[in-house]
Amino acid sequence: MNRLAGAAFLIALVLPAAAQDTMEPHLSYCYPAGGQRGTTVQVLAGGMRLNGPRDVLVSGDGVRAVVVRSLGRMAQLNGEERQAVVLRLNEVREWRKQPAGRAALGPKPEGIPDHPLLNNIDNLSRLEEDFLVCEFLMRDNRRQLYAQLSETVLLEITIDAGATPGDRELRVRTQQLGLTNPMVFQVGGAPEVLEDKPGDSGAAAVAAVDVPAALNGQIRPGDRDRFRFRATQGQGLVIQAQARQLIPFLADAVPGWFQATLALLDANGRELEFVDDWRFEPDPVLFFRVPRTGEYQLEIRDALYRGREDFVYRIRIAEQPFVTDIFPLGGRVGEETVVNVRGWNLPGEQLALDTAAEGGAIRRAVMRHGDLASNAIPYAVDTLPESLEAEPNDDAGRAQAVVLPIVLNGRIDAPGDEEVFRFQGRAGVEVVIEVLARRLRSPMDSVVWLTDAAGKVVAWNDDSERTEGFLRTEPGDVTHHADSYVRAKLPQDGLYFVRLADAQRQGGVPWRLRLSAPRPDFILSVTPSAINMRGGIAMPLEVHALRLDGFDGPIALSLKDSPAGFSLQGAAIPAGRDSIVITLTPPLRPADEPVPLHLQGSARIGTRTVVRDASPCEDAMQAFLWRHLMPGAELLAVNLGGRRIPAPEITGGLPVRIPRGGTVEIFVRTPALVLVESIELQLENAPAGLTLVKTTLSRDGLKLELKAEADGPAVGFEGNLIVGAYTYWGPKGAEAKGKAKKRIAVGVLPAVPFKVVSERP
Repeated sequence: MNRLAGAAFLIALVLPAAAQDTMEPHLSYCYPAGGQRGTTVQVLAGGMRLNGPRDVLVSGDGVRAVVVRSLGRMAQLNGEERQAVVLRLNEVREWRKQPAGRAALGPKPEGIPDHPLLNNIDNLSRLEEDFLVCEFLMRDNRRQLYAQLSETVLLEITIDAGATPGDRELRVRTQQLGLTNPMVFQVGGAPEVLEDKPGDSGAAAVAAVDVPAALNGQIRPGDRDRFRFRATQGQGLVIQAQARQLIPFLADAVPGWFQATLALLDANGRELEFVDDWRFEPDPVLFFRVPRTGEYQLEIRDALYRGREDFVYRIRIAEQPFVTDIFPLGGRVGEETVVNVRGWNLPGEQLALDTAAEGGAIRRAVMRHGDLASNAIPYAVDTLPESLEAEPNDDAGRAQAVVLPIVLNGRIDAPGDEEVFRFQGRAGVEVVIEVLARRLRSPMDSVVWLTDAAGKVVAWNDDSERTEGFLRTEPGDVTHHADSYVRAKLPQDGLYFVRLADAQRQGGVPWRLRLSAPRPDFILSVTPSAINMRGGIAMPLEVHALRLDGFDGPIALSLKDSPAGFSLQGAAIPAGRDSIVITLTPPLRPADEPVPLHLQGSARIGTRTVVRDASPCEDAMQAFLWRHLMPGAELLAVNLGGRRIPAPEITGGLPVRIPRGGTVEIFVRTPALVLVESIELQLENAPAGLTLVKTTLSRDGLKLELKAEADGPAVGFEGNLIVGAYTYWGPKGAEAKGKAKKRIAVGVLPAVPFKVVSERP
């Protein structure tokens, strides 16, 4: 790190007054996480750095949202203030129980702090009162306070009667810090029900509801929520809890999400059924054929009796269609494909898939029964010839003969069964064996072996889990990647066998198997999905490449159909690298409204140029350790306003050539003069052995001296260097005595492409 103190520092990236904390605003939950078409609902959006909420962005059609007010930081009240609020809140609750014609509530007593909710405590909505009840009457003051839940904003969301049902992305935009990460908000068709007596563990709802219904609540520590509902004999109810689907990952909770359980009870509280998952997915689904007409109870809790504000759930209870299985798990591009389906409340036993050439390799379909839609069913689409397995093929003697390339579809019929295929191979030829099952929501935990004619194992694989910083096979929420993958070079001419089995020895599990030569390709993701920008100031983006079937070449990055004035720096992923940090510089005068951006990558693979769009994602942590890329709907750039300054410019040839064991100087031309008390520059997450040795001011900018240690990156290693700038902010003069100043992230220079070269002679 290099400090430049007590000087006029020529740099174009300093924020106005150098006093802004550039950490992003963050949403941790929305409650309730959905609403019925044709209604207006209030929603609590909780998170951190939400001060000064400006407006709300909701993706998709037919949904509009506005900020009602900020509910501030209740946890900052002192003991006397909290006690005054508790007394007043109890007074209000008793007052509301009085019959019509009740006397006016008395004036606000002394000691209640000035706050939008507390000033209006006798005229609150149901959701606002529940918020205060949980905050003041149900909170254990000894309980840990979480920074990521420290602020709350009250929203009002209007859903058109004709809005398309399904998930939306909801984001709050703040005045100073910009746009938050997205949260799921669902549009449904059933009446919505909020939990009664929030935080009152085990108390059943006072009034029973009719089905269909969407039940909403939050689980607090040790909490159990119960709802009563009426059902008719013979109904086939699907009771589907959504918890992890709403908030896929919690950074500081084990196993990393709200692990919901469902218990179905009769009217007397006797347990009839219990579920804690749906196959390998954490959110439970309960299927109930109603034995007799009457009232029933439904209980939801966390499996470990944990809870807090972001343990949000929605439970859909209806005679809704639900698909448990499809077969086969996909089809060939351009060919008519009809699959057999099994499940509950389905309108038929078959479903036609969309296999048009336009579309991804993995797609989703739903079945509709009247106004109700089933769960989304993933399936695969490929260009290779397709075939069904031919039984019996349980051993090498009865192996099914196939000709590569081919995609096979089948099912492990009996527990412990195996599928065996044989093909003729040539020495030195590479083959790929890839199973698609778990990523298509099949419960199969596959294992594959490639053997020669004598039974010698050439290669085998259980799970193809990848852990290069992110646990994924592609952006998504599958945490146990149980699909198998083998890429092997055949040692000799002759007959080869592929054996496929389920590691858990299950029966009735469908699978899809690709046998082919390698098809090099890549999948791109970019984080974050919200870019909070100021005119002319570079913003860092991280681009991730999932390399497929051995593709190892460079990938050029570019913006597709973006407004004029946006530019990328360091826009390439070097050969062999899985990720790169680049920078995006917006125009000097960005639009005031959010701008959708589209990042893409192109690479030369063999004789063809392959172009792939980058999926906007959020970098999510699971249980203190694992990281995941969660895809979103849009990559949005938002203008924060403030000073507009032309971007700094890295002069000279790029990439910068840094000699291994030596140093090199680069010059940064900075067109604006900004006075700061002190600035620190440092390399952000640079490879070990690359350092910023010295920074020198000059008339037109500054010189950076970079060094590559002799034992640092190898010759030929390339990438981008990101130089971050920091300053310190705090009281001055006599007021500063004994008080530490706050270190503030100011911004970054444009990305500096580099390459490590041989030592100088």
